[in-house]
Amino acid sequence: LKMGIVTLQCIAEGGSPEPMMNLFVGQKNMSDEGRPCRGPGRDSQCVQFEVNVGTESSKESLSCVAKMPDVDLDDGKKDSGKQEKEKLVLNGKQVTIDINLGYPPQLVDPEDERDNTTVTICDTRLCEGEDYEMVVQFESNPEPSAAEWSIRNNDRRGKTTVREGNRRRTYDAENVENIKDRRNPDRY
Repeated sequence: LKMGIVTLQCIAEGGSPEPMMNLFVGQKNMSDEGRPCRGPGRDSQCVQFEVNVGTESSKESLSCVAKMPDVDLDDGKKDSGKQEKEKLVLNGKQVTIDINLGYPPQLVDPEDERDNTTVTICDTRLCEGEDYEMVVQFESNPEPSAAEWSIRNNDRRGKTTVREGNRRRTYDAENVENIKDRRNPDRY
């Protein structure tokens, strides 16, 4: 998968009565957004979905479910607890894949949700020769193998590049630190 709007098709072969097709992104049911499509075979049922895949979709699961309507759900057997949580329907078949997107580093700015590549510092209290500490958060998948920072002044003429863990002129760059949590698995 790639980021952006992607077209997905759920296809089932056979079944009587015709199966109902559902698509789940994580636990979100996208079934109402599907439209019929032409399947590969005479007995195939096909539903097409447009899904917006973004960085927040990484590590989610994508499940296509063919559910049999009007079929008795109780077959007298109980699934184990783990299987019961992962299975979205009891009277049908499902195919699930994990979404693992790779994407380039993106700065995290809590005030501006757009992807950023530049940090601008406008601090009137900052005086030349004083120390200034700046912490930059970014997200990346896969984990970065190296990081470097390009520092420019206002006129954009001079540029200094500092690699993580190194010092250049009067700049000192710490090593990149993983600060991931459950909501932000790719945060550094």
